[in-house]
This record gives sequence, C-alpha cells and structure tokens, in this order.
Amino acid sequence: MNIPNQRHNDEPKWPIGSEYLCGMGAGLLSVCITFPINKLMFRQSVWGFDAASALRQLRIEGIGYLYRGVGPPLLVKPLSSSVMFGSYNQFYRMLSTENNNVNGFDFQASLLASLLSGATEALIATPFERIQMILQDGRFNNQYTNMFDLFYQIRRYGIQEYYRGFRITVLRNGPSTFLYFCSLDYCEQKLFQPSSSSSSSSSTITTTTQINNQRITNEFMRKFITGAILGGTISTLIYPLNVIRTRIQVQPIGTKHMSIRQAFEQLYQERIGTSRSLVAGIHVNLFRSFLHWGCLTAISDFIRNKINYN
Repeated sequence: MNIPNQRHNDEPKWPIGSEYLCGMGAGLLSVCITFPINKLMFRQSVWGFDAASALRQLRIEGIGYLYRGVGPPLLVKPLSSSVMFGSYNQFYRMLSTENNNVNGFDFQASLLASLLSGATEALIATPFERIQMILQDGRFNNQYTNMFDLFYQIRRYGIQEYYRGFRITVLRNGPSTFLYFCSLDYCEQKLFQPSSSSSSSSSTITTTTQINNQRITNEFMRKFITGAILGGTISTLIYPLNVIRTRIQVQPIGTKHMSIRQAFEQLYQERIGTSRSLVAGIHVNLFRSFLHWGCLTAISDFIRNKINYN
C-alpha cells in the first residue's frame, strides 16, 4: 500500500524540532478536556461496571474527587506527547534511507522509529501512569493524600515498583504509534478530496483575513476529524491491552508483581460467565479517544504551522 506522507520529508525549521512543542501543547489541553471521561473508563475497566454504575460511583464520591489523580497525567501527558511526536520524527529521519523510500515513505524506518519512540515514551510515562491508576481507584482515597505522598511512599519498594506495567505499555505504544503516523496523511487524503471550488471567491468573503480564517478553520477541522477517527479506531483495537495494563498497575504497592499472562488469566476467571465484561469501558474509551486524538492531531498541526511558517 502506498502511503504518501510528506511530513517525513520536511526538515524542521526550528532547531530543537517543532514536533516536541506541538505534542506538548496538544497533550496539555487534551488532558484537561478528557480526564473525567478517562476516569469513568478507568472505573469500568477495573471493576467491569457498565457506564451507569461507574458514573453512579463517581457521583457518590463527589465533585471534589472528580479530578483526583489528574496531577500525574497533567505532568506526564504533555511530556509523553512531546516525546511521541518529537522522537518518532527524529528516529525516522535518522533511520530513513533513499533506497527504501516509496512515494516519500520508508515503511521499515517508520516501524523501527515507532518501536523506539514507544519505548522512550513508556520509560517516561510508566511511573506516572502507575501513580495515576492508584489515585483514581476509590479504594485508596483515604490511604494517600496526593501524588506526592504516593510517590514518597512507593520509594521504599524500589524502582521496580514505579515501573509496574512497563512491558505491556511498550507493547501498546509501539504498534499504536506506527499505525497513527503511517496512516495519518493517507486517511486524510481518503476522507477529504481536494475541492476545486476553494480557489473561487465567495460573495460572503471579502477580505484576505476572512479567507485565511476560513482556511485555518477548515484545516483545523480536517485534522481534528482525521485524528479522531484514526485515534478512535486504534484505541479500540488496543483497548484489551489497556485493560490488562490497568489491572497490573492498580495492584497495591508492595504486593507481588503480576505478569501480563497472570493479569489476563485473572480478568478472564473473574468476568467470564458474569455480567462484567472483559472490555468494559470500551464505548467510553472510544468517545474519549475521539476527543483526545482529534485535539492532539489538530492542535499539534496548528502549532507546527505557526512555528514553521511564522
């Protein structure tokens, strides 16, 4: 399959790489918008609740606990998004060769860059995701004051306690990063055919500013829709991995570490034959992913254009 992707061929005009700043700004805004939805999904995936039961649980806890656990993602999501966008593009430029390019895209370099970028992101994000999982679980509301208290208490169990779920996080990040970057431009071209009418002046648009504003708005919406559809699809495909990762990372500190296989077997034994689903929360995850990846794609592209062309 030919996947046109001109972004890979464009060298960044900013010395440290505009992709890092793009991911950081987009990740920060996305966390603020999607955290309550993410917490609802978390409760479903941990306990196998339906959306109504999980929502009822959050309502009982009260509005004061709605954003409990937002600290770690607010710190790490902009950083991990920055690493994902920046390191992928840097690794791709390092690994890409003219001999392997097909229509401006090096499939092998993209795959290796995705795996390296996913591992780099996991190395940074896993300790914060571990903290976030515990803080979002209502069982620990009275046990830990905040993320700083939890970070301090975990230290006595060693570095491995911070990195519960590292392997499955890498397993999740690599393929999803590859599917996202190698499909982004291809999907946009399939979803939005070039319009010949865009060059003709409309009677309602009389100034250059209005024309530019309309062009920016149209471009933003195209990127948002493309990122939302692509991200929602990828997140749905890898959602079972997220359920297993959540089960691993929500274990109390100091307990025996759980392997990927053990987590899957535990979930299977608990939920098969009951009303609780192995993929509980997948519908909420789809909605959250639409918002998250739509914002991430559109905002990062907007920032990139501002940096590179202003």
